[in-house]
Amino acid sequence: MTNQLSTLCLKCLFFTGCIVLTQFQAHATALPCQAAQIKSFYINQTDHYPSDERDYCDLPTHQIPVEIRQMLEKIGETHEKSALFFQKTSTAAELFPEGITIVVSGSEQGSMAYASDPIANQIEITVFPDWKGPDFDSISYTHELGHIIASQTVKTLSIIESLDYLSVFSEGFADFLAMALNDGHIQKQDPSLSKCVNQAGDRDLNLLASFNDPAYQFSPKLLYDQLMSCCKRDPETQSSPNLQRLCKSIAIDIEKAGFQEAGDRPFDPKSCINSDTGKKNQLLCDSHKLGMPVNSMLLALNRKLHNSTRKSDKNIFELFLQSLALASSDPRDTFSCAYNNPEGLKHPLFLEASSYKPVFKHLKALLGPAMETEFGLLWNLHAIDKGMELSSLEETQVLLPERAFFKIKERTDKNPDGFYNTRNPCYKKYPDADTYSGDSKCRIICVDDPAH
Repeated sequence: MTNQLSTLCLKCLFFTGCIVLTQFQAHATALPCQAAQIKSFYINQTDHYPSDERDYCDLPTHQIPVEIRQMLEKIGETHEKSALFFQKTSTAAELFPEGITIVVSGSEQGSMAYASDPIANQIEITVFPDWKGPDFDSISYTHELGHIIASQTVKTLSIIESLDYLSVFSEGFADFLAMALNDGHIQKQDPSLSKCVNQAGDRDLNLLASFNDPAYQFSPKLLYDQLMSCCKRDPETQSSPNLQRLCKSIAIDIEKAGFQEAGDRPFDPKSCINSDTGKKNQLLCDSHKLGMPVNSMLLALNRKLHNSTRKSDKNIFELFLQSLALASSDPRDTFSCAYNNPEGLKHPLFLEASSYKPVFKHLKALLGPAMETEFGLLWNLHAIDKGMELSSLEETQVLLPERAFFKIKERTDKNPDGFYNTRNPCYKKYPDADTYSGDSKCRIICVDDPAH
């Protein structure tokens, strides 16, 4: 998961920003941190470590507790594996030239609240307050690392940053990286949690996850309902002080969130857009769930590639990465954006955007004719067309209208007496707005415009 709390040189092939590497190395960083490409390491709100804002990376190596050094080493291994995945000869120093800032935080929700801030290159590892190190969920850490990589300044993988706004892609790509580096797993069992809570929070994929699944499968409410069931009925959960605090925290979250009931009807992509506001409906559609059918299809394709009769030397994770690179060089789609109010914007804005679906066109081609039938069957089985429909809806009804709004605002600010201000009643409604409201009477509509 990612909060909004943020280059890779790769021989200057995949990412830019090589000069920052020297700046990080020049920083007086403890050797275990420097070896792991960790800029800073903090521990807050735990019982066994002082919460004095000390940066363990500023300490001499012998003053860093042994268990923390072990943790730094494990994180460093994850950084190196990530770099090698993107390019076989790359290093973590090239992938993360500025280094990653890590904060270990004591939390009532234990390991269930990992977060990342791609702008600050920061990852928060959450643990129960009685944590003593060095154990942590390295797979969830890899997931958060995926969010940071997705926000990098990219050359041949520029489409990743473009697609990261889409619900089907954003959490899905972070899970994809976790799967690629952890034998298809996206989460590990946490010994500090009960069996019931582990099963409720288990996000490991089944190979049949599909966009035709019931709508409640994609709702954030489902996880909370499952956790509360453990809190009310499971003796192991009820006997643990840590888990009782977790249960209280979950109950508060449920009360604050105001989740909507999704029901057991088949998933409908349109339900993920709030028709009143023109925003994503995050109380009904959980982006962590929306990436699962695509990744389930990828895992199923990988099994087909390596079954007893085929035994291909191809790897679906590397092929998907290649597909992203190929799609990054495709021409971008052009969209025409204008207010739907007849008195609104008369002259449309033309904006470009990258779409998700061409990535799969390249993947299908890379798999080759021998896999064409299996690809088509799995595409239908997982109902990926619905996922692509959702991506298109978010692009034309949420992402592009927001971009158009700020373009209009920019032009208005530069020319207060021009058309965009004096003759645009829709804009006049929100002269000081910092965000696009999506008001149904003054909504910006964007449509594909192949002529431009």
